[in-house]
Amino acid sequence: MPRLSADTLLQRAIGPAIEDRRALADAYGRIGPDAKSAMQEAKAFASLRGRRIDTLSPEERGNAFMAFVYAEQYERSLADASVRKGVIRDSMLAAKRFREARIALWGKTKLEVFLESAVLVDSIEYMKSRLGSRAA
Repeated sequence: MPRLSADTLLQRAIGPAIEDRRALADAYGRIGPDAKSAMQEAKAFASLRGRRIDTLSPEERGNAFMAFVYAEQYERSLADASVRKGVIRDSMLAAKRFREARIALWGKTKLEVFLESAVLVDSIEYMKSRLGSRAA
C-alpha cells in the first residue's frame, strides 16, 4: 500500500475531527462555553480543507495538530463502538495513520513520552497486598 503524505492525511483527518467536535457540542446540547468552543474548533478544522501543511500559519498548524488528535480519538471511538469487523479494521488503521502523521510532524506529546517510561501497576493486586495485611 502506498504511503500517504501528511497533507493527504490532514485532509482525511478533517472530517472525523469535525465530527468529534460536533459530538462534543451535541453532548452539551450545543449550549454553553464548552459547546461553543467545540464548534469553533470544528470551524477552524474546516478552514484547513485544501491547504498544505507547509503553507499554514503557526495558529493553523496548531489547529492541524488538534485535527489529527481529534480524528484519531474519533476513529478509535468508532472502532470501540462497532461490532462490524470492517469498520473496526478501517477505523483502527485510520487512527494509526493519523497518530503516525502527527508524531512525524510534531513529535510525541509530553504525556506520550512520560507514559513510555511509566511502570504499569496491577491495581487489584496492589490493593490486595495493602488490604491483606490489615484484614488478617
